Amino acid sequence: RWHTDDSWLEEVVDINCIHMYHLVPTSKGGQTRFVDLEKIYTLLDKNTINFIKKVKVALQWSADNKNDPTYRALTESHAHKALRTHPETGKTSVYYPGLTTIGKDQDKWSDYTYLLLKLFEDKENILSLNWEENDLVIWDNRCTAHCLMGGFELGTRVFNKIEIGKSKPYYDG
Repeated sequence: RWHTDDSWLEEVVDINCIHMYHLVPTSKGGQTRFVDLEKIYTLLDKNTINFIKKVKVALQWSADNKNDPTYRALTESHAHKALRTHPETGKTSVYYPGLTTIGKDQDKWSDYTYLLLKLFEDKENILSLNWEENDLVIWDNRCTAHCLMGGFELGTRVFNKIEIGKSKPYYDG
């Protein structure tokens, strides 16, 4: 489930820091994969870029509090453009909230998301981390998507997460 964090909100997390401070002995930490969305943008052809320049995407739901059945109904979802300009570097990246997004012209959008997932899964585009105790990962959520790959048992690992800054995604095309 590739995604960027808090992508359904009006202001999205800028920087994520995750520290695995405890892993049950003899357990595996699992794997997380990361992909550079600025690089993915450079791999798209001109027709695809022209299509997504005009598209806004909205995450259909959030799974932050899956134990609260009213949470999804109470969470206001915001649409953001399918391209994003980094506020500090000025570089363009794909804006990818997750697979449960909807877009204009659903058939073309489905083709586009299939293309993205194919690029995300290309080993040339992935950084993989097999978690171990005391690992610390910091990434720019404005231009990086990540995906939990499993390989662990629930309750065997404990993380601290710190989010630094929030900003509204924009595209300055």
